[in-house]
Amino acid sequence: MRSIAYDPYNFEALKAILSDRGMPEDEIEALFFRVTQGPDGMGPHIGELQAQLLDGNIRHGGHPVLEWNAKNAILIRGRVSDKYMLAKPKNQDHKRIDGMVALAMAAGRRAMMIAEEPQFVDAGMLIAV
Repeated sequence: MRSIAYDPYNFEALKAILSDRGMPEDEIEALFFRVTQGPDGMGPHIGELQAQLLDGNIRHGGHPVLEWNAKNAILIRGRVSDKYMLAKPKNQDHKRIDGMVALAMAAGRRAMMIAEEPQFVDAGMLIAV
């Protein structure tokens, strides 16, 4: 595993658990990539997910939870910018979109890593959600 894109909400709790289990802080910092959950943070990741979906590069094998998350997700444009973010329908807290948010963050992080280190293109780098 080369990188994990994460939502900063409650990350400190996970970081403490990893540290308590012996993972050095410098390894945690190197492995985890912070993605804020507003349009500025998610916009590039959503753009990359959209490109990968349109190119037919995303396959989830009919997993029912990710399919449910996809059906619940709504694309919303930011108030200040033209960047987008994912949201769930208003007043429907029982509907979850976590899998789609994680997929967008992973797709965006993958694109960044390929831009930084082009050899990843040939390595068959996978996105896991």
